[in-house]
Amino acid sequence: MNEVKYCFVIDPQKEEIRVVDLPGDKLELATIYDLLECATFDVHPLTADTDLFIDDDGLLVEEQRFFSIDNKVFAGNGLIVGAVNEEGHSTTPTYPDDFLPVTWMPKSYQMEITADDLNIEIRRSDDTTYQEA
Repeated sequence: MNEVKYCFVIDPQKEEIRVVDLPGDKLELATIYDLLECATFDVHPLTADTDLFIDDDGLLVEEQRFFSIDNKVFAGNGLIVGAVNEEGHSTTPTYPDDFLPVTWMPKSYQMEITADDLNIEIRRSDDTTYQEA
């Protein structure tokens, strides 16, 4: 059953974390997009009981703000929910709101992504030498 009473929204632009009560105690896909202010998102497990939803295109936004949790840096807004239950639905987070280990990165913080970071091989589109393993 999809039952999420509330979630935590991390807003690095305002440097605030707010608790959002969810209507009908349900976390709908449209609500995730609205809260994250994004078109696509990724899920990053924080603990065995807690997941972080993050803007999948956050690194592509100009003048983006960043935050870190447990020395991992994230771009854009974040949404903390409880880990999925046996039915595959997110649950209400168990983090107490005064314990969220969020660190705001300075406004001057920049993140560069290279092919090495992504662990992929960059090829030219006209490269005909590529062979699948």
